[in-house]
Amino acid sequence: MTEIQAQAVIPPPNTNTTPSMADIGYGSAFSISTSATSPLTYTQVAEVTDIDWAGITIGKEDVTHLGSPNAYREYKPTLVDPGTIALEGNWLDDTTQSNMYQLASTRTTFSFMVQNLVQNNSKTYTVTGSGFFEKITPLGKITADKAIKFSAQIQITGIVTIQLV
Repeated sequence: MTEIQAQAVIPPPNTNTTPSMADIGYGSAFSISTSATSPLTYTQVAEVTDIDWAGITIGKEDVTHLGSPNAYREYKPTLVDPGTIALEGNWLDDTTQSNMYQLASTRTTFSFMVQNLVQNNSKTYTVTGSGFFEKITPLGKITADKAIKFSAQIQITGIVTIQLV
């Protein structure tokens, strides 16, 4: 009887030497619309420094039963949670920023838009949806030698639309 030995297949070293097409956040914008009718009119929030969408998560339900195949757990997807958006920026107390505090204190749901230039600024990646301010801190930590910051967290409600134009 002949024994067959498996030989490891070693991939070649990385030969991808093309320049990176990565994009940065410079030029991105976060905008809010309180329009009740279409087309929506968006107003860009001034001096936003960070936009962080947590992304969607899909719930799961364990549907394992006593005869599940191969003694493996089974799951079914349930509802989609659209997540949250965290914002940070330089606090100016201009109308675009004070409007955020007003929307939060009146528990108002609004439309939002996040835009980012991609593919060497040749296209715009746009995320739109609806949400409400879950938390807002108009005046964050105040120190002698740092910009005064605001922070906010938006709970997204409903579907999020993503476009690349």
